Amino acid sequence: MNATVALRRASGPLQQRWRALPASQQRLGLIAGGLMVLLLGYAFVWLPVMREHNRLQTRLPQLQAQLERMQSQAEELKRINSSPVIAPASRPVLDTAALQATFGAAAKISAAPDRAFRVSIARIPYAQLWDRLGDAAARHGLQVKALSLKPTADAGAAHEVTVEMLLAERSARGN
Repeated sequence: MNATVALRRASGPLQQRWRALPASQQRLGLIAGGLMVLLLGYAFVWLPVMREHNRLQTRLPQLQAQLERMQSQAEELKRINSSPVIAPASRPVLDTAALQATFGAAAKISAAPDRAFRVSIARIPYAQLWDRLGDAAARHGLQVKALSLKPTADAGAAHEVTVEMLLAERSARGN
């Protein structure tokens, strides 16, 4: 309430001065104020909105392409997980060394609970990753439980990705 009283006291001389102006100068002041409001609205509302709109319009094709890649990856995962396991007559005990041979020296493999394995690969060509996942599924009866793929900053023509995944043995029912 004190702020309201202080505002009235401060605006009193301004209101008196405004009323003392001729009508033509008041109109000119109102027009100038209206133009100022329009210019500020344009500068601080319209321009930022249009810049963001243009930025999103240029990014939309990239996001659509990324969505298509993710959908194809999901289909590939379904295909890999549904492929039948070709088990040898007596399957050797699976360990990190066997997976290391499948995924190569660049892979970091660690055992996780419930006969699962965490696999991290800093750089691997995208197509080679799927080949090695297929080998892991066929040779060791593994399926992908979690997968995170990120393109490397300088992937180039090889389409290299960084991979974090969790592989687990398939159950006897094949799911």
